[in-house]
Amino acid sequence: ENFSFNSTVTIPANAYNATLVVNGVDTEGLTTDPKKIVIDIVDSDSFLIGSESLEISIYMVCPVEATKFTGNYLMEQVSAEIDGPTLSDGAVVAISSVDATTRSFVTQTYPNYCGSFNKTFTFNLVCNTIVVPTQGTTCSCGDPDGWFSAAETPESYDANDDAEFLITFTDDTKSNCGAPAQTTYKFTKQ
Repeated sequence: ENFSFNSTVTIPANAYNATLVVNGVDTEGLTTDPKKIVIDIVDSDSFLIGSESLEISIYMVCPVEATKFTGNYLMEQVSAEIDGPTLSDGAVVAISSVDATTRSFVTQTYPNYCGSFNKTFTFNLVCNTIVVPTQGTTCSCGDPDGWFSAAETPESYDANDDAEFLITFTDDTKSNCGAPAQTTYKFTKQ
């Protein structure tokens, strides 16, 4: 098992909630691929709660220094364009640290069509692999939710060298405007 938790949670008197702590266990089998844990919560003799299921994902995390992969970067689309660039191209963006493994920057989406609409684009630094989580767009010809997602083959990074790196992601994940495409941007520290 890659996790442990106390199977009993006590709700204190005059309270309506309690905390269940799930601890990840660093074992050989734990990877960066999320493992889903499903906990079924059921009624007991002393209370009625109804039937509920709680899903928890557990995966390996490799924290990155808060100052790494932050600051001003020139971003350039290096993959083929699909009727123009997907995000800002040739622009300097400020990448900020959201937490130990998440970074974000503000960019245009499809600037040839919706140049005035900015979006916060997020990526995760997951144990030497850059993963773009599923996120929406501010410019689409269909459902804007879940527009961008993880690449078929994510890029790698060196935690000790943030001078230049690549981010690849799936563009138009749901095929709203065309077939999904793998889009790559190069980021060069300024």
